[in-house]
Amino acid sequence: MGRFFGRRQRRLLVVAAALFVVAGGVAYATIPDSGKVYTACMLRNVGTVRLIDTSLPSSNLMSHCTSAEVAVTWNQQGQAGPVGAKGDPGPPGAQGLKGDPGPAGADGAAGKDGLPGKDGAPGQDGAPGKDGRSVTLAAAGAAACPGGGVELTAANGTQDVCNGAKGDPGAPGAKGDKGDKGDPGAKGDKGDTGTQGPKGDPGPPGKLSAADQSLVSSDVTIIDNGHIVWNPSCGAGKLITGGGFSTDVNVVKANAGWSVISNRPVTFSNGQQGWQVDVVNQTGQDVHMTVWMVCVTAS
Repeated sequence: MGRFFGRRQRRLLVVAAALFVVAGGVAYATIPDSGKVYTACMLRNVGTVRLIDTSLPSSNLMSHCTSAEVAVTWNQQGQAGPVGAKGDPGPPGAQGLKGDPGPAGADGAAGKDGLPGKDGAPGQDGAPGKDGRSVTLAAAGAAACPGGGVELTAANGTQDVCNGAKGDPGAPGAKGDKGDKGDPGAKGDKGDTGTQGPKGDPGPPGKLSAADQSLVSSDVTIIDNGHIVWNPSCGAGKLITGGGFSTDVNVVKANAGWSVISNRPVTFSNGQQGWQVDVVNQTGQDVHMTVWMVCVTAS
């Protein structure tokens, strides 16, 4: 603390003194420290100040400043005053009587350099500095601080400390890297076997020819993290006899990210029949597959 405070330091001192008055009921006995020095943290680009106690454990937030703050200190007692000005010289003494001239003496030999003089006595301590002024803290008025702030009042006047204007939104961050594939979920328990239904009546002998059958197929590509449902209808008057899909078996078997939700015949709300294939691709690559079903004309 070997230099005078500038305007910015004095403002910090006023803010710190205000916070000390507000937080006086919870300050520890070691604030100020044994050297009568206050230590505080000032929030960068904002200016808010909070007192800390450096003797507390480092795990305590009240013992140190964060990376977003700057440490500041000040003395409880004022700085020593400057040394007083040199006094005026005394009046000249009365002139002595003129002495008789003596005989001229012989030139003496050159004298040796004298020993260095002793250090002078220390100067007196300066007068103690004056006590700082007490400061009170209140919310700033909307006219003075539209964005909010605090009003500091001391014996020599009032000063508003306003909040800064809201900054513009930052640019969107860069797209993050693709996350690692999650572990496969645990296999579900096997369901209970249903009761067997009654035996149906024998049907009439079927009459099926190649003209009565039709094969419906499609080639599709499922992108990574894609989901596809293929469920065409055989059409009116036709029955489904089978269906399924084929794909790169090696890719599918080697990767747990391939999930088959459904691969079965279905009956639609209009009574027509078809086949449904419902799969999810999380293998880390695109998968090509052929889906198909076989329909016959009902007789």
